Amino acid sequence: MNAEKILSSFSVEFSEKEGMAYTCDQMIHLLIRAKQKGKKLILPANCSPEQIEKFAEFVSEYSQAFTGTVRGLDTDWFAGESLMAEDKKELFLFIFASCDTPVMVKGIKNKKKTITLLPDNRPVTLGNSLGLGEGPGSLWMFLKKGDLDPMCTVISIKFDKPIDLYAGTGAPITQN
Repeated sequence: MNAEKILSSFSVEFSEKEGMAYTCDQMIHLLIRAKQKGKKLILPANCSPEQIEKFAEFVSEYSQAFTGTVRGLDTDWFAGESLMAEDKKELFLFIFASCDTPVMVKGIKNKKKTITLLPDNRPVTLGNSLGLGEGPGSLWMFLKKGDLDPMCTVISIKFDKPIDLYAGTGAPITQN
């Protein structure tokens, strides 16, 4: 695998300047943040070849979450990092946890078509909470240890139309 060729197609470049040698996990975080800002990711030349290979494999395997995507939800809606498709009909949630953990997104008014784990589109176990007033509730996704990618778990939520976030009064009940 030619890591540099793969990464160049995802707007990742290498700088000739020396700098911190990043781990694969750190590079994933940096790529998501660069995509959120609409910028290229520029990595220092001294990153280890092993970490670059792991990063290139991850980005290639999860390519649909990095191709044609823009800034996702603010932390008011999801307490993590996310990207969404340019047409706003698919949301990608990035989970950097290595233990069984519930994942919550709140305030999405749309009906969800599918909610799956990438890259193999396995279904995610779901739960919902109630909203206050006319507001939508929270969408809970329950991940099992076997569902988690050791570097970063990616959840895809597809919608029938562009994401519509609730902007009225009231709030979702997020805890019982």
